[in-house]
Amino acid sequence: MRKKNTRSLSALLLFLIFFNIAIKAQFTAPACNTPVALGTAAYPATIYDPFTPLTPWTGPYGIDLGAVTNQDNAVGNATNDYASMSSLASLLGGQRLTVQTSGYTVPGGYYVGFDIQVDVPLSASLLKSIKITTFNQTDALNPGVGQENITAQVGSSTASVLTNLGRWRVGFVTTQPFNRVQIDVSNLLSVVSNIRVYHATIMNPCNVAKPVCPVSAAANATATFQPNVLTNWVNPTFPVYNSMPHTVVSNLAALNSVLTDIPNVIDSDPNNYSRIQFLGTSLGSTSLAVRDAKTIYEGNQYFVGWDVEDEKSASVSFGTQHVVTTYLNGTQQESFSDGLGLGTGSFFTSTGRMITGFRPTKNFDEVSVTNTTIAGISLPTPFKVYQAKLMKLCAGPALVCNTNTRMVYPTYPVFVDGKNTATNAIGAINNEIIDPQNAIDASTSNYTLLNLLGGIGTATSYGITDGGRVYAANSTFAGFDVSSP
Repeated sequence: MRKKNTRSLSALLLFLIFFNIAIKAQFTAPACNTPVALGTAAYPATIYDPFTPLTPWTGPYGIDLGAVTNQDNAVGNATNDYASMSSLASLLGGQRLTVQTSGYTVPGGYYVGFDIQVDVPLSASLLKSIKITTFNQTDALNPGVGQENITAQVGSSTASVLTNLGRWRVGFVTTQPFNRVQIDVSNLLSVVSNIRVYHATIMNPCNVAKPVCPVSAAANATATFQPNVLTNWVNPTFPVYNSMPHTVVSNLAALNSVLTDIPNVIDSDPNNYSRIQFLGTSLGSTSLAVRDAKTIYEGNQYFVGWDVEDEKSASVSFGTQHVVTTYLNGTQQESFSDGLGLGTGSFFTSTGRMITGFRPTKNFDEVSVTNTTIAGISLPTPFKVYQAKLMKLCAGPALVCNTNTRMVYPTYPVFVDGKNTATNAIGAINNEIIDPQNAIDASTSNYTLLNLLGGIGTATSYGITDGGRVYAANSTFAGFDVSSP
């Protein structure tokens, strides 16, 4: 009898040991700041579709003549396979698709979202919303009620919208653990629409080690990025994600705008870009936003902006404006414009890539760029957005008496001052500022070219700012090394 009890106790202990190991092995944190798909071998998942016909977890609901097809593609290993949420007509209805993790729970604090592609004929859709919701439960009840969610609008004439999109990712940073995530596409009124759902995505946001001043290699040996160096604000260096509330087409006049490849602005390829293009548009604007999930950046200590390319055609477009805006916890803090057209302000016109931004005076954790058409027919060439840029501003070496000093980065925290880099009137719209960053980089042979192609009385100006020091009046010479071929 004693031997039997001993064997039973041993078996129980062995079971508990293996059970404990299994529990600990259920979820392994992915690499920092790297989006990973649910449904892969490392993070297995299934489509959650129990029989709940009136309130389905996966499928159409309400008055909706549609279906969710090829559901398992959304949890497969092939990154280009997708499930389809298609509808011929919908009135106060919609469709859902729910992904459930296979035996593990994702911790709170993770980013979660869906990689999707929206094909919406905007003239046929009055309001379509996409909601992402998390759940942490084991029952089949309440498929439309979850813990946390975010909603984006598509094809709205009354609110901010996302339109004509290529593949993109909609999601948010959670505060609670979850084992299910759902995409819910609801319609006030729409006909003939389709959304491709590629997969659910999670990301483990990790802390940023911010650099410190004064500039010191030893002090910044473990910093995520270095002072006075323009750094791409992208994964996996930073815990950033596309911020849906501020990635929008802002009004009905811009509904034919094209906004594509949104995730490109946060990937590690510096030559990938998202594309904004106005088609038959006047008085419209489109914005892209990136948010850091873990870090707040202090005012007066950083430059923040965007690497963009805007090659305009003056014959069809009379003015555009680039606005860079910062946010903190979703609330707007400050904004900066690099110009207007039509003689009412400056107009930053450039051939090639440029960096537009500013030094915020308030704390921030998010930045957006907005491209606005002031007036015109269309922009046949797209406005390309590559990455957000971040630079810690630390004072450079003190100037040596009676010695000309080149103000270049990373020695000095200099950046192109967009407010003072512009043409002065509509008559100068064909003037160009080519390669504006060249005048402040460390190369002795690079240069910025100001091409004056406009009419009589026009002017083009170029300015830089040292973000780390104010120089005393009446004791410092300032100027540019220039030539006129």
